[in-house]
Amino acid sequence: MVVILISGDESDVMLDSRALEGVARLGITSLALLRDDDMVALVAEGWAFDAANSLQAVEALVATTDRPARTLHSVGHMVLEGPGRQSRPGRTQRL
Repeated sequence: MVVILISGDESDVMLDSRALEGVARLGITSLALLRDDDMVALVAEGWAFDAANSLQAVEALVATTDRPARTLHSVGHMVLEGPGRQSRPGRTQRL
């Protein structure tokens, strides 16, 4: 998973269509666009996506913007057990 944070305002974020085709070939199967009044976030993920070797391709999605952007990559992932599953008391996980 990769998250690109873009300083935002009320204008739209344009994604480069050629870059979209390229990241699909890298294994990205899902893109989510999130925003508030000050920031826009693009979340890219996919089961076959190797974020460590594909950051430049993902960053190219928003290369047409002249706004400052930051790229965050995943450093941990945790699957939570739902109700009805036996959990181990006292066991903690650090991310």
